[in-house]
This record gives sequence, C-alpha cells and structure tokens, in this order.
Amino acid sequence: MYASLDQSRNNPSPAPLMHTDHDFPASPISSLAGEILLEIGRVEVLEILDVLSCSLVCRRWNEVFGTLTKQFPNFSHLKLVGDYEEFTEDWIEEDWHAAHEYARRLMGLLAESKRMGLNHRNKVQSIQLNLRDMFDWLSTSVHLPEMEDFFVSVFSIGFPNLKSIHLEYTLIPSGELPLDRIRLFLARILPFCNTVDELMVIDRDEDLEDASDLQNPRHFIKEFVQGLSRNLTVLILSCHKLDSGLEEALKNCRNLSDITFEEMNSDDVTRCIQHWPNLRSLGMRLSEQPSDELLLKIGANLPNLCELHIHGSKLHPGPKVFVELLGRCNRLRELILTDMDSVDDTVLGVIAGTCRNLKNLWLSNSERLTGLNLPSVSIHWQKMERLYLDGCSNVEASFVGNVVANSLNISELKLPRHLEQNGELRQMLVRSSFRCTKKQFGSEYWEKVVGGENGQGI
Repeated sequence: MYASLDQSRNNPSPAPLMHTDHDFPASPISSLAGEILLEIGRVEVLEILDVLSCSLVCRRWNEVFGTLTKQFPNFSHLKLVGDYEEFTEDWIEEDWHAAHEYARRLMGLLAESKRMGLNHRNKVQSIQLNLRDMFDWLSTSVHLPEMEDFFVSVFSIGFPNLKSIHLEYTLIPSGELPLDRIRLFLARILPFCNTVDELMVIDRDEDLEDASDLQNPRHFIKEFVQGLSRNLTVLILSCHKLDSGLEEALKNCRNLSDITFEEMNSDDVTRCIQHWPNLRSLGMRLSEQPSDELLLKIGANLPNLCELHIHGSKLHPGPKVFVELLGRCNRLRELILTDMDSVDDTVLGVIAGTCRNLKNLWLSNSERLTGLNLPSVSIHWQKMERLYLDGCSNVEASFVGNVVANSLNISELKLPRHLEQNGELRQMLVRSSFRCTKKQFGSEYWEKVVGGENGQGI
C-alpha cells in the first residue's frame, strides 16, 4: 500500500496517461479547439490531479492545462499526508489512507512530468509531512519502511524551487520511539534540500508534559538543522530542549533572519540569542514567563530587530525592562505583545517615545491599558498602518482618536467591543474614511476606504 514512486509509476493518476516516451505523441485529440479545452479544464469541475493528468496527454493539452495549475493555490505547498488537527478516531483509519493515496497519485504525476522534461515540479515551494506517518498507528515501535521510502521518493523528484520544509510530530503515544529511523530518514532526504531556507519543526501533541523526554525524537533534529545551516534564514522550533549538539547546530545558522520559539525554556532561548546579531524577526511563545535577563539580552544583542512578537500567559516583566528593551530595539516596525499584564500606560508611553518607525502595533488582552496618560503630542507614529487593541477592555476612545488623528498612514484598526457604543469615536472614524468591515470574537475591524469614501459599514 505504501509504494514508492518508482513502484507506483504504472498507475500514477486517476486517468491513464496517453504516452510512453519523453516526446508527446501526435494525436487527433491535440486538434481540439482551445475553448473546448478551457471548458474541460474549468477549475470548479476538475481537481489538481485531473489537471495534471490532462497536461500530460499531449503538447497541445500541456500548453492549456499546464497554466491552469496556477489556479490551485495549494499546489505550491505539498502536504504529506493528512491534517491531524482535523482527524477524529472514526476519521483516521479510512481518510488517512485516502489522503495517502491522493498524495501518492499527485507525486506520481510530478515524477512523470519530470521524466518527460516538463516543469510542473518547479512550482512546488514547500513540503509538509508528519514523521508519525512512518510508524504504525498502534505502536510507535513498528516502523513502516514502505512509508519512509515513499517520503524519500517524493524528495528525490527534485524540486528546484523548494524553500520550506514543515516537519510535525503528532499523536505520538507513550513508548519507545525508533529514533535511529527518524535520524536516518532525515539524513536520506537532506541531499535533496539544498535550496531550503525555511524549516519548521512543530510538536502538536497537546498532551506533552515534558519537552526534555529523552525518548522524544525532537532531540534528534540537530543533524538535520546542521545540514541546512548554511542556507537557513527562517526557523520555527516547538517544544525543544536545547542540548549542546542542537545549540552548536543553531550557532552555525549564521544567516538566520527570522526565528520563532514555541513552548521552550526561557534559559535555552537566552543562550541562543547571542548567536544571531543580525536577526530581523523574533517570535516567542514560551512555556514559562520570559525572564528579565532574556528580554534585556534581546535588547543588548539584537539592535537591528525589526519585528518582535511575545505571546504568553499573563507575563510580568516590569516597565524598566521594556524601557531598556525598546530603547535598544528602536528600529522595530512591528511589535506584538499579547496577554501581558505589565503592558500599561507607562509601557505604552515607552512604545510611543522610542518606537518611531512602527508600522504594526498589536497589544492584545492588555487589560491595564487605557491610553489616558498619553497626550496626543507624544504620539509620533507617522508610519503606523495597523493598530490592534482586541481584548483591551479599558482602553479609552480618546486614545484611539488621537492615534488616528496623528498617524496619517493608518489604514486598519481592531478595536475592543466596548468602544462600539462610543458614538463620538465612530463618527470620527467615519469622517476619517474608515469603515467597520467585521465584528468577530468581541472585536470590531475597521479599514480605511480607498479613495476616501465615507461609510458606516456594518
């Protein structure tokens, strides 16, 4: 069932191919009028497998159907095999195999296209897979070599524009994991990843309690990171415990410009920060409060930071830490702080006084924030385009009005629902060419109307 592409080439698609050689054969079907081909290829009727199959029929059909692949936005992102976030116990057994069969057929068509000298594979930019698929559902100790071979055969097609690899660990039950097999698999696909500059390694197991569990394969990603280190510019790590091997691999990623840490230890992140002085974007959703030491080290080591995202559960760094951090990182264009109790009017004053280049500011669920103590003359966000204040249940309408009045480039607002009742603010926004476009999850979305046409919106 888990055949590699070489084994499954005889049946790669729902429809049989009409050729056996590299060159397209002459065929009466190639004389069909263009409008008939376009009718056959209507995207609302055909799926990507059908379009690819049609493009391999003959030269004329390839000219028409080859261009239609652009109308499938997911074609550039190959997902192998299923989306576990949508699985249920009843769903897995039947639909997982259906998802695998779909992926096998799609990859078979891409391999056939390569054999014929066509460039369909050039459109692929990212591959997503779950390493859990290489093991039996009932026991993680049972390796499925056919499934591993299938994954390797996918990479061996060779995607010249492959930029991103998304590895997931999901639904891994307790028990001993065949870690050597995972390491070997990653070593097998590494030679086909020379163009990759973005790596995401995500653990979606919500029941995970200890990221330092030695049986977890996340500890054996270091060789793969090391192998990609020369080209990596974007890295997302989830639930990893930093050991000396992984730290050394990360240290060698000297071209990193964007990194995100999820559910990791604050001390581990602190140790890493010093290795990337040219980092432009940093995101953190840690398993604990980020220490003052970490925030101060970010300010001291990352003066060129342009984007800073800190998410967490009620974090409490003091205003003095923010003064130091934001004073050093004064080139920020985007600042996102969510669920942080310490974001109050004092911190808001620091942001207004030091972050003059901000384009996007998102302060979510900052219940202590009011904006009352921030005079309009202190707002210098001339480049501000987006202001999100969802969940800021005490923010005052006067603050929002001052930002809109003093930030001429602002075009998007996300406001807490309690401001909905403020008629004066709504009138001011309408006069400033804003329109309420959506109400969702206790927030209102306002967008500036192109051309300055006033409107109440919804």
